[in-house]
Amino acid sequence: MANRRFEMFQFRQVLTRMRLGDTDRAIACAGPMGRRKAAQLRTTATEAGWLDPAQTLPEDAVLAPRLGPARTAPAVASLAEAHRELITRWWREGVQGTTIHDALVRHHAFTGSYSSVRRFLATLEAAHPQVTTALEFAPGEAAQVDFGTGPEVLDPRTGERVKTWFFVMTLGAGSAAQREGGREAPREDRSVGDGERFFSEICRARPMREHREQIQSEHRLSKARRCQLLDVARSSAYYCPQPVDEKDLMLMRLIDEIHLRWPFYGSRRMVDALEDRGHNVNRKRVQRLMRLMETSQKVRALAAPQRG
Repeated sequence: MANRRFEMFQFRQVLTRMRLGDTDRAIACAGPMGRRKAAQLRTTATEAGWLDPAQTLPEDAVLAPRLGPARTAPAVASLAEAHRELITRWWREGVQGTTIHDALVRHHAFTGSYSSVRRFLATLEAAHPQVTTALEFAPGEAAQVDFGTGPEVLDPRTGERVKTWFFVMTLGAGSAAQREGGREAPREDRSVGDGERFFSEICRARPMREHREQIQSEHRLSKARRCQLLDVARSSAYYCPQPVDEKDLMLMRLIDEIHLRWPFYGSRRMVDALEDRGHNVNRKRVQRLMRLMETSQKVRALAAPQRG
C-alpha cells in the first residue's frame, strides 16, 4: 500500500511538470518515468482535464482507477526451494550463506546465484525469529569488561605522544542503586600526571559546545593546555556563532514556499523564481541555503530514477 501511495505521488509530480510545459522527453530525462509511459499519462490527463492549471491535482482515489491496478512482481519459485530441507539444516547449524551456496554448487549441481540463497535465508529468518529474554541481576552481581587500544596522549614531562591501552569494568547498578539516587556504575578511571585523566581524549567525540564549556570553566590547567588535550584549536574554543542574517531567513522562507509548490526545482530554477518575486540573489547563495534546509537532497531524491 505504501508503494502505491508513492506511485501516486510520482504521477502528481509528473502532472505538475506537464502543466509547466515540460515535454515527455524532458520528463524521461529527469527520471520519474519513460517517454512512452509519460505519453500515455498525458493522453489520460488531457481527457480527464488534469492539465488545467486552474484545477487542483487529483487525489489518489481519482488517480488510481484511471491509471489501472498497481504493478506487482510476478511470483517465481526460488531455485533454492528444491534444497529447502538441506539449506534449513545448515542454517540452523549456523553455516554462512556463501558457504551454503558453494556447497550447493559443488555437490548438488545448483545453478542459481548467491542472491537466490540469500533471499531464501531471509525468508527462513523471518519465519523463525530468534527468541530473546531479558536477564536481571542484583547490584554488583554482573559486570561488563572492555579492553582495547586507547588514543594517543601527550606525556606531560616530555611533550611526546604516547600510545595507551584502556581497561574498563562496568558493574551492573541494578534497581537498588537507582533508588539511592541514580548513581552511575563505578568504573576504572585513573589519573595520569598533571591532572590528566586516563581517558581524557575519549571526550574528544563530544560536541564542540561541551568542549567550549570545559575550556571556559575554572580549572588549574591553563586554557591552552586544555585545548591541547582536547585536540581543539584555540580559535574554535573562543569562536562565538553568528546569528543568521535576516535576509537569509526571508530567502529561506521564500525557498520553502517555492519548494512546496514545485518540489523538483533545483538551484537554477529557484534563482529564476526568486527573481520573479523581485529578489536578485546569487546562485551560490541559493545553493548554500538549500543545503542548509536540506532541500537539495530532496530534489536529488525526486529526480533519481526509480528502478524495479
